[in-house]
Amino acid sequence: MYISEKAAEFVCRDRHYGEDIINVAIRCFLDSFGCMLLGCTERTPLSSINYVRKLSGKSQSTVYCREPFKADMENAAFANAISAHDCDFDDMAAAGGGHPSIPVFPVILSIGEAMHKSGAEMLDAYITGMEVSMRLGYGLGRENMGHAWNPTTVFGIFGATAAAARLLNLDVERTCSALGIASCEAGGTKGNYGTGAKNITTGHLCMKGIRCAGLAKEGIMSSHDVFESMNGFASCFTREFNKDMVLGAFDCKESFLLTPGIIQKPYPTCRSNHNAVDGAIWIHGILGFSLDDVDYVECYVDSAAWRLDAYRIPENTEQAKFSTAYCVALSLIYGDMKTEYFLDGAGIDVTARNFINRIYIYEKSDFHPGSNFASCLKVYFKDGTYQEYMGEYAKGEREKTLSQSEQYAKFSDCLSRLFNKKEIQEIYDCLSRLGDCADFNSVKDMFWGYLAVAERR
Repeated sequence: MYISEKAAEFVCRDRHYGEDIINVAIRCFLDSFGCMLLGCTERTPLSSINYVRKLSGKSQSTVYCREPFKADMENAAFANAISAHDCDFDDMAAAGGGHPSIPVFPVILSIGEAMHKSGAEMLDAYITGMEVSMRLGYGLGRENMGHAWNPTTVFGIFGATAAAARLLNLDVERTCSALGIASCEAGGTKGNYGTGAKNITTGHLCMKGIRCAGLAKEGIMSSHDVFESMNGFASCFTREFNKDMVLGAFDCKESFLLTPGIIQKPYPTCRSNHNAVDGAIWIHGILGFSLDDVDYVECYVDSAAWRLDAYRIPENTEQAKFSTAYCVALSLIYGDMKTEYFLDGAGIDVTARNFINRIYIYEKSDFHPGSNFASCLKVYFKDGTYQEYMGEYAKGEREKTLSQSEQYAKFSDCLSRLFNKKEIQEIYDCLSRLGDCADFNSVKDMFWGYLAVAERR
């Protein structure tokens, strides 16, 4: 059996999800919704929203922003994806790498509204899309990819397409074609990390996911062996291809949303520096020291984190998210890592920027190979003492999951620029009951209503 056929069967399979999987999906939906509303007021999303607003097209799906409007499904997904990914606050896959929600969440928002889908149908497609991208990422192996490929856009296009195919009720044959069409759209490098262009790629893959499924529905066919053929997907993106491992990933009975699981970010920065940030916050908390007492700081990171440390001295907040030294400096100085430090208009903190001169980042290639972005932080003081923190698993991973109160605090923080506390609680409660919603348009209408009230204040 070809991989595309196996994946298509997985997408189209009748299934019943347990409460544990539904709860994870709702948690991811809430997290993604919050990230979208946080990002929609930032510079790059606003530019994308204005671009979509000027386009002619069907009025099908909501573009979520301070002054919401409707666009066609593809362009609405494009704009909402950019908003949701802009602050680098959205969830990550524990296996396969990348951000699994962001290629799928905007797709189900757009199609769900345009086609009057129920909340249960949207959650079903949401889970399906994330499972497909995570299983492909795991089976093909992030470590088998060239290090410059962005796993979100390499594998996310299949998650977007799978979710769209599920909501459009495609059969196995047409779903197989949709995934084959999507294979031609995979790509995206890490070269634009720290710029607005990085976020645009997520918009494109959401738009293309809907289009791939739509074209397949109209009868466009693709090769069934697009993954394994000599000139196919695996030849382009992987160093060593193990077909059985990919097929086995789709045979696995356990949900990938549960095991290895989903990582929810506590900080709006690249995940690669979160272990170091955890350490800096911890050291600040137990010592309460002055920067004048610090001689220098050493931070050892694994190879994956080393490659993502793109900016030694960032020039703006977009670059700052991908600067381990800057994030460590902020955390050591203030003992926290607030969203407001990285929003447009915040600027680079002068004290943190100056402190970078005393921070040294080193690669340790054999560093805890089983962990994700492991790091070791050592703060050396002028009195000859030092404090060390070893981080294998950062806050937000399955080993250190965010509590329900922490998840709500993040959601509330993300929405606080648009709504008051009472409105945020009511929106959260409504979205938490998404599975009971007969038509997603009722949820959309609620959002429009709250925003109209907010604009009148």
